[in-house]
Amino acid sequence: MSNYILDSQGILLRLALSLFIGFLVGIDRDDSWQKANASLRSRFSFVRPGKPAVGLGGVRTYAILAILGSMLGTLYYIDARTLPLMLIVFFGIVSYISIAYFLNFFDRHTLGLTTELGMLLLFAVTFALGAHLLDYRIALGIAVLVSLISNLKVEFRNLIGSFTKKEILESIEFVAISAVILPWLPNVTITLNQVLSFIGLNAGNFGSIAILNPFQFWMVVVFISALNFAGYFLAKTLQSSSSILVTAFLGGLVSSTSVTQFLASKSNAAKTSATSKLLVAAVLLANMTSFIRIPLIVLALNPSLFTSVVPPLFLLTLVTLVIVFLLRKNGATKESAVTIFASPLALRPALMFGFLFLIVSIASNIGIAVLGKAGFIATALIASLSGLDAVTLVTARAVPETIPMLVGTGVLLGATVTNLLFKLGVIGVYGEKRFKKLSFLWLGGITLLGALLLFGIILL
Repeated sequence: MSNYILDSQGILLRLALSLFIGFLVGIDRDDSWQKANASLRSRFSFVRPGKPAVGLGGVRTYAILAILGSMLGTLYYIDARTLPLMLIVFFGIVSYISIAYFLNFFDRHTLGLTTELGMLLLFAVTFALGAHLLDYRIALGIAVLVSLISNLKVEFRNLIGSFTKKEILESIEFVAISAVILPWLPNVTITLNQVLSFIGLNAGNFGSIAILNPFQFWMVVVFISALNFAGYFLAKTLQSSSSILVTAFLGGLVSSTSVTQFLASKSNAAKTSATSKLLVAAVLLANMTSFIRIPLIVLALNPSLFTSVVPPLFLLTLVTLVIVFLLRKNGATKESAVTIFASPLALRPALMFGFLFLIVSIASNIGIAVLGKAGFIATALIASLSGLDAVTLVTARAVPETIPMLVGTGVLLGATVTNLLFKLGVIGVYGEKRFKKLSFLWLGGITLLGALLLFGIILL
């Protein structure tokens, strides 16, 4: 008797959840919502405009369909021999949806499939829920996603409509370099001796130096490209309605050097001290992304190093935010959004970064073999002039097998300081006099703080 009660409770709970899912998915497809959003429909240019489509049903229809799916799934769970009945009901639902779609097409001249696919997905999910083929959390998650997609259709259309052909093609390139090429590359490390053996030479004591691991090399390209890709589209999405500060910060996720050079050039058109202060604040935010980006990369590769490198970089981030707040308070109150990057991803820059990482990695290995830790540190500091990502990746991989934890932390902080000094040089070349003065004061102060923190680590 108790088992029967427990089973009954389980059935009732699944029916209740199915009913909730039906309401959740169906509320957006109700007639009242459809009429309110009728003017937002988009049609293909080769179909003459017609009346708004007649809905296949409102929230009550979806609720009943969800209960039906759950009940049929329960029957199938109890007795699998009811499968023919399930198929008959399923084909009946498909037939109803198909007839309604074609009637809408010929009478109302609509081509949308969102409602039809939503109903089929709702039936499939609730059936799987009733048949114990799907965990309730997964079913609820699918329902929430479907509801979000339905309710955000205008936003999705606006976002897609803002993409250029070049951005779409380069998005396809990103998928190609990450999902198509990567699985085919061998995860094998090629040493210097293996390379020289093809021409009959031997590297002697340096023969064990790692030259290339194709899979890891391409993984690095994909990883950094993904960060740049996400930063670009965040900047694109927000820049039309946000200030230059947000754009500069998000642009810094792609390339803080490019943003610094761009803003330094823009400072030559600044007419007031307030505008110069705002541009300096934007430069600080763009370079602050390095203080955030480095720990994120380290966390993905070496969590133990993450705990060591976070405190000094967090302090630099906090100080930067305070300075930005003060500059923003005394700076210009309004500034138009700017476009810093014209492309989300191109294979050439991605490959250039990959080869830079490869060169830094090989140079670091050679430096360690010849000069020990000092060679690794010197290589990292030199490489940081062109960017911090490659240095971060190499260092994260080297701790603690090749260099100690404290040395790795010092290398990353030293590379950050060196990179900031390079940015000050860029500002000195491209910036306007007032902008340079403010940048040397505030960005130079942050650089000095980083150097003091590095000195403290060295003393330890």
